[in-house]
Amino acid sequence: MKKFFSLLIVSILLFSLCSCDSLEDALDALDAAKIKTFQVENLSIDLNENFYRMDRLAEQFDFCISSEDMAIFGSRVDFAENDLTGVSLWDYAEAFRNNMDQSTMSELTELNGIPTMQYEAYDNDNEKQIVFIALYEASDCFWMLQFISEKDDFRENAPLIHQYAQSVKCN
Repeated sequence: MKKFFSLLIVSILLFSLCSCDSLEDALDALDAAKIKTFQVENLSIDLNENFYRMDRLAEQFDFCISSEDMAIFGSRVDFAENDLTGVSLWDYAEAFRNNMDQSTMSELTELNGIPTMQYEAYDNDNEKQIVFIALYEASDCFWMLQFISEKDDFRENAPLIHQYAQSVKCN
């Protein structure tokens, strides 16, 4: 009897996933549910298993994590080294936004308590991208994460970007 109910529950779950455009979409959704936690110093982020660490790409970033659809660049800003002791996360976010030289920079917004903003940029192939920035406060630094997606894919990737941004933990 327990096997019957287990099979029934699995069938119901698969049936609900099959309400996607195809069975392939349902299987992709199941794969996306496999979580992989990346740890960098005092920051962790939960992503799906399609992401991988890349070597440091540029001196201004402390890490890069990438997948086929997006890249995440992270930068650490130490309180003591940058005379930021006592500065609030929101004051830092506003100052950061005001110092960005991007004509397409959005207003500072909030994603469940996380300061965020975004702007359009071009990659090396002259393809338009959306850069979604989320800022975090750890015990000794601020972290800035840039979630980068091609503009044509951003609408589809935005819910995942928001989910990933909300999975970040700092200590």
